[in-house]
Amino acid sequence: TARRLAEEREQFRSEADQLLATEAMQLVMISQRAEELQACREEVERLKSQGVEQSTLARRQSQEIRHQKQEIEELRGEVLRKEAAAARLQEARTGLVLSENQRQFLLEQRRASSKGLNALHTQLESHILRLQKHSDELRGELG
Repeated sequence: TARRLAEEREQFRSEADQLLATEAMQLVMISQRAEELQACREEVERLKSQGVEQSTLARRQSQEIRHQKQEIEELRGEVLRKEAAAARLQEARTGLVLSENQRQFLLEQRRASSKGLNALHTQLESHILRLQKHSDELRGELG
């Protein structure tokens, strides 16, 4: 019986050592899993942070693009207004050229008619002088 107790005690010690070794292995594995889990959590947090940064950057870029589109539309409007003003200016210039051409034409007409009137006036004076001379001659013959 003492021998049997010693054998049982030895068997218990052996089983206890095996259990302790198994538990130690499980603790090592749990510790490794905990480290892996912590590393995964840190990676998730890093990725979340990176995602937030990228989202913020994307929002900023989107706002900048909207702002640039608005500026482009404003510039297009300004270009259209300037083109319309340039077209009106060109129409005004064309009108001025036409007016100047008409003025020149009327001036030439006036000069031509003045020359004609001057010639007629001179001719009329000549006729009047001849008539006066002729009238004087007739009075001299009658009188």
